[in-house]
Amino acid sequence: YFNFVCRIMLGSKIKDYTSGIFLMRREVLNEVNFLAYGHGEFFIEFLANANKKGYRIKEIPFVQKKDDDLSVSKTGSNIFTFLYLGFFYFLRIIKTLTRRN
Repeated sequence: YFNFVCRIMLGSKIKDYTSGIFLMRREVLNEVNFLAYGHGEFFIEFLANANKKGYRIKEIPFVQKKDDDLSVSKTGSNIFTFLYLGFFYFLRIIKTLTRRN
């Protein structure tokens, strides 16, 4: 759900804004502004700003096997954790849209 909201609000074709794995040249990291804090929402801002600056973003699909123990899922073990984390992701989207770079 987070990725769908990101795509709609940020107007991008990026499919996975919540990925934990990425590769880039040092110049990209040096030139793209983002606030480096949070559970993972910083990556949303980083990708959106890299996209705005015209950097090419190539996603390589990764299929993760289903979690055996849902209590350790990164998305949240229950609806309250999911909504709590989602709130901060949503705030980062708003900050990304309104912040000057």
